[in-house]
Amino acid sequence: MYKFCFLRVAAAILFSLCLGAGCSKSSASRTEPYVIAYPSTWEQIRLYGSEQSVVGFTSDLIYEIAKRAGFQTRMVMGDPDAFPAMLESGKVDAVITAEPSNPVNDQFYEFSEPYFVGGTVVVVPANSPFTNTDELKNVEIAYDRSEGLDLALGVKTTWIFKPYDNTTEALDAMLVGKADGMVLHYIRARQLSKSLYRNSIKILMPPLIKRTIRLAVRKGKNHDLIALFNKGVESYLKSGEYKELLEYWGIDSQLPIDNK
Repeated sequence: MYKFCFLRVAAAILFSLCLGAGCSKSSASRTEPYVIAYPSTWEQIRLYGSEQSVVGFTSDLIYEIAKRAGFQTRMVMGDPDAFPAMLESGKVDAVITAEPSNPVNDQFYEFSEPYFVGGTVVVVPANSPFTNTDELKNVEIAYDRSEGLDLALGVKTTWIFKPYDNTTEALDAMLVGKADGMVLHYIRARQLSKSLYRNSIKILMPPLIKRTIRLAVRKGKNHDLIALFNKGVESYLKSGEYKELLEYWGIDSQLPIDNK
């Protein structure tokens, strides 16, 4: 059984995750815990009220990986705008971030493989003949104008985008044939497919745009932590425990997918 810790995002929280044996050479030589900061706000990924659950999931995942690999961690909450300075000064060893990989960030950060994936997807009626995103050609796609067309801009040039005043209006129009599909953030699509639109809609893969959460360290420092984390996530995915942990926290991620 997992030793789940319910972590509330209300104020700066410090907690130690004490661990067992089985150290690799690199982790065994370190006697101090790795200090890992998680963000007080999430600006790069839409979580639709799941922020606390994502932090709790992250905490438990790191706990289990650390316990099995034989190193120690301590987590703190921080302002994501201050993460570069915190890493540069050595105040923390790693951060949890949804920052994308790009030429600027890649000069400063070394990122782990994604362990949580969101982003933009297309939903279609449950009885739609479409089974994956790549099949959509010359289609009409609805979107919620309050979310912005940035949900879909640049992803499919053959699509015609139709704006609606809100998500419900767009989905209802799609279900009566006024559009072939709708673009939504993945987490929101999953929430709706399990509640108001259960058995009415389906989510197509692959995602149009991926937004990921990863562990990051200052480039040139703590590479061993990234390696241990990647190995731990891979093991969790293969064992099925990753899915169990998501279900415990009541959230969804698109993993496993080909992140390369």
